Amino acid sequence: MLQVVGELEAAAFGAQAAFDAVVGPLDRALRAEAAGAPLAEAEVDAVYTAVYAAQQVIARAALDAATGLFEVGGASATLRTRGLDRHWRNARVLASHNPLIYRARLLGDRAVNGTPLERHYRLGG
Repeated sequence: MLQVVGELEAAAFGAQAAFDAVVGPLDRALRAEAAGAPLAEAEVDAVYTAVYAAQQVIARAALDAATGLFEVGGASATLRTRGLDRHWRNARVLASHNPLIYRARLLGDRAVNGTPLERHYRLGG
């Protein structure tokens, strides 16, 4: 049980680090955009790359952590009265909203072929 808790602690650390790494660049880009300042293509690409990579780390950490709850809690963790399944289900829904496999393919295509990331937000047009 302590091993699983330690793994959950490490996963939370990794997810927080990924989040922290993307907040600054994203905030600067959004503030520049709101001020009407043009964004360089390289800056937009760097922000999208960071966001997509952070999504991979955070979503997987959340899914693993939600699954780990059942490892630590044993059979009683599956009781409907505890409602722990909602954590896994919520993590799965969020991970499905921006499908991990799709975003990973985009990151891989960028890394291997230099293909620009597809963009689904206003940042940079």
